[in-house]
This record gives sequence, structure tokens and C-alpha cells, in this order.
Amino acid sequence: MGNEKISFVEEGHRYFIGDVELTPLTRLLRESGIGADLSKIPPPVLERKRLIGISVHKAVWMMIRGTLDWGSLGEDVVGYVNAARDYLEADPEQIVSFEQPYGSIELGYGCTPDLVRRDSIVEWKTSSRIYPEVAIQLAGQVRAVGGVRNRIAVQLLPDGRFKRYSYEDVADFDILEAAVEINRWKMKRATSTLARRAKLPQP
Repeated sequence: MGNEKISFVEEGHRYFIGDVELTPLTRLLRESGIGADLSKIPPPVLERKRLIGISVHKAVWMMIRGTLDWGSLGEDVVGYVNAARDYLEADPEQIVSFEQPYGSIELGYGCTPDLVRRDSIVEWKTSSRIYPEVAIQLAGQVRAVGGVRNRIAVQLLPDGRFKRYSYEDVADFDILEAAVEINRWKMKRATSTLARRAKLPQP
């Protein structure tokens, strides 16, 4: 599934295989109705958590590469990164890739797993709770990467602790497939609409 050469454009969070643009997995799930309702959380809180998540992911990526300057970490980030370090030390499974884009034209989506290991895929989460759709997100990543891998979410906490969640329900892949089919239907419908508009007489 994930052997096709994929490119990622950070601006707009866009995935491509050749000239074909793929739907980001997280957007595919959200637009298929699979996603947490965050409407009741104040926008400033969401933005702050989003920025912390970006900083933590970048710091963990640098830590794995061995280029992290620990002294540069802010107080609002260092606890999360300590938690990731402790998790990796407690579970030293071989790392295959980290923050590498995967996807395929067949699936119609692209994704960037936080950590692909020999027998598992790991998602770092800095949110205060782990939402149910994480199981489907990880199922999508497994399909994109290929092979049989355990699905793990690691909740990184600001006090330096971590919590590990494992997902084993095979029905998650059925839900993923339903979301993929909804995405295909929407894409075909959008293409047909554009084609009809192109045939309309111009004023």
C-alpha cells in the first residue's frame, strides 16, 4: 500500500503521488463524521494546545535524531518531551521511520505517522484525553504503511508521565474502509459537478 513515492507539502498540509493529490487522513475521517466535537472548547485554548502539540512533535523528532538542544525547550513543552523519552527507553523497539509521509492512490489518502517501528505504529498525543477516533486514525496509518503492526497511542503528559493505549479491535479497519468509500464518493461527486459547470455556457 505504502510503496508509492509520496510527497508532502507542509503549506496546506497536502499529499501528492505524482500529480495526484491525496486527502489527508485526518481530514478524511473528520469529513466522514469520525471526529471529536471540539466546538465547546474556547478557540484560544485549542490554539494553545495546537501550538504545544507542534512544538512537542518537533522536539521529539529532534530527540530521536539526536539533535535536540534540551536547554532550548520551554517549560510548557519539556514535560511532554521527557514523557516521550521515558516511553522510548521503556519500549526500545526498533524504529523504522518517524514523521515520514505514507499513502497510496488506491486508498485515496496520505498520512504522516509519528513513529513507525518494526512491529507497531505509535501516535504521540498531547491532548488531555484520548478520543475514540484515534483507533481509526491508527488503522489508517497501518493500511498506508503496510504490513501487520500493533496500534499504539501514547498520551504525553505535562508532568513527564505517559499513558500507553493499545488498539486491537479489527472492526476499526471496517470503519476506516467506510470512511474511504465516503471520501471516494465525495471526490467523484465533486469531479462530476466541476465537469457539469465547465459545460455550462459562459455569460
